[in-house]
Amino acid sequence: MQLIKLLILLITTSTFVVSQRNPEDVIFELQTSSEYRNVVDRNALSDRNSYQTRAQRNANAYMQGKTEDQIRNYYVLSCIYIATNGVSNPRTENDMPGQRIPRWTRSDQWIINPDYCRWRGVKCDRNDNVREIDLHSNNLHGSWPNEVALLGDSLELLELFDNYYLYSIEPKWMLKMSELQFLYFGTTSFEARGASPYLKGCTELRELDMSNCYWSNGPLLQEAFQPLTELYYLDIGDNKYDTSSYSLPNALRFSQSLENLYMDNVLWSPSRPTLDIITSIPLLYETWNDYTQFSGGLPTTLGRLRQLRSFSCAYCGLTGSLPSQLSNTNIDRLWLFGNRLSGRIPSSWGNLDDLKYLYLESNQLSGSAPSSLCSLSENQGGDLAELGMDCHSTIGCSCCTCCGAACGNIITGSPTSGPPSGGGGMAFCFSGDSLVTVKNKGLVTMSDLLLGDNVMVSNNKYEPVYSFGHKNPDTSVSYLQIGTVPG
Repeated sequence: MQLIKLLILLITTSTFVVSQRNPEDVIFELQTSSEYRNVVDRNALSDRNSYQTRAQRNANAYMQGKTEDQIRNYYVLSCIYIATNGVSNPRTENDMPGQRIPRWTRSDQWIINPDYCRWRGVKCDRNDNVREIDLHSNNLHGSWPNEVALLGDSLELLELFDNYYLYSIEPKWMLKMSELQFLYFGTTSFEARGASPYLKGCTELRELDMSNCYWSNGPLLQEAFQPLTELYYLDIGDNKYDTSSYSLPNALRFSQSLENLYMDNVLWSPSRPTLDIITSIPLLYETWNDYTQFSGGLPTTLGRLRQLRSFSCAYCGLTGSLPSQLSNTNIDRLWLFGNRLSGRIPSSWGNLDDLKYLYLESNQLSGSAPSSLCSLSENQGGDLAELGMDCHSTIGCSCCTCCGAACGNIITGSPTSGPPSGGGGMAFCFSGDSLVTVKNKGLVTMSDLLLGDNVMVSNNKYEPVYSFGHKNPDTSVSYLQIGTVPG
């Protein structure tokens, strides 16, 4: 019995044995390991001014007596800090030549506190391995370091959204990210010809935001996406993609789990795909494609998407008629304004019992809104809260809640073709201090909203929160406040 107890004690305490090795030696082995030979620079530590050598010196100063895993985690985070804090890159050299490069907006506790799990934006598991890195909107510049690959067996979330001058040209680190589930680098200067093939290493990825960056002017490679069988959220908007040498449907058909797909403000070159590219994604729940030009119109095969709830394709250059097969879906939000759609509204759309929002204005439709559709309106006991059409001499609508420009969606003049600078035209941000009424909770600040909360959208009408965009709890901006004068 004593022998067994001693054995258990040795096993239990072994995970907490501190390293007797010098951090400098531990880091040298990591940087020159054959496992990362084709990912990190094996010779970087021979350059006394490299960010790797400077990070090694930091570890030597602050991590004596720590475990080898703690030294590794500290070293990688130190590499990130030094490589992206006030450092130039090709993008800054082109846009701000001769100017001083700004430093991080917030860097609380970084480097000087040996307990890296307390650094701002860092979260660890119970073994002090880094699980999350959230540096969104933090003014990162420089180049993202490939040493992040050394965290591949623990890092689950990497949030880099809205660091426009953060550069990356060859993200080899992605090849080692076997545990990464959430990756956001939208609105950065990550650069690749289309989708980087290194993405294939992130096999556990659930959510990916690669919008409004420089993964552009190339193809959406099938080899990049095919291994991502767990992916359910994908944003590829505000970019340009080459359609000359690949099949876009093959690139998007990789995952049977994809639910949310965003392709707004995309420019295809040299040819435009049809919307058939989405009809083979069986679990598709929401897809927004505003300002992206497609060939043809709405395919009848949209009726296959039985899970589809939210579809937006405003100003997409769509032609042809409205497919009656759309009634086979469970769609509740549909935005199709600003196209060249023609013909009548199918009476079968009256079977869309869950429909809440439908906007068809600024098209070339004719006839009247079918009575079956009008029967879905709220004043007849249905759920249809908003119905927008043109309501002119060629089309009647007795149940519309707004007509034409009064719906607030129509752009005066021609909309921009291709990705507009600074992101899409359909995005709205709200202050976290704004108050909303939540069913069974009363007034709640937007910063405290939870998925599933039912928010009041009109008199005694509530809608659930399906998802959030990028929540930036530490960002301060100016908002326009609109009020009314009593009486």
